[in-house]
Amino acid sequence: YLKFKLLHFLLIVIFLKALLETGFCSRPWIPYNGHCFYLNRTEKTWPEAQRDCRFRGGDLVSIHSVEDQTSTDELWIGLNDRKTEKLFDWVDHSTVSFTSWEFGEPAVSTDINDCVLIRGEVSSLIWIFTISLGNR
Repeated sequence: YLKFKLLHFLLIVIFLKALLETGFCSRPWIPYNGHCFYLNRTEKTWPEAQRDCRFRGGDLVSIHSVEDQTSTDELWIGLNDRKTEKLFDWVDHSTVSFTSWEFGEPAVSTDINDCVLIRGEVSSLIWIFTISLGNR
């Protein structure tokens, strides 16, 4: 029995010249570390979340440092191994230079897990490798 997860997702907007020049993020976007973020609390699968992000002109977030991951929610992030099993890639194809895996993750003994979520914990944020309904 597989438990399919529907999660909230975090969206980072693609950099727009005007946005970078003014440092302004319009509502409901949240400015952080030179980027504009959008937190959508509607539960979606990973592919649905990515489609919604792209519709809004952004994509699922790529995390490159401990400073980039500030959340206490359970959220989809842009890391996945959907293209090549056991080879993780960010949706923006940036280098995977930082990870914060939960102990025992990524559990790559099976090929049904493709998507990564971030889970807020009291003392730290950890990443979980999991399945998303409709992820293929």
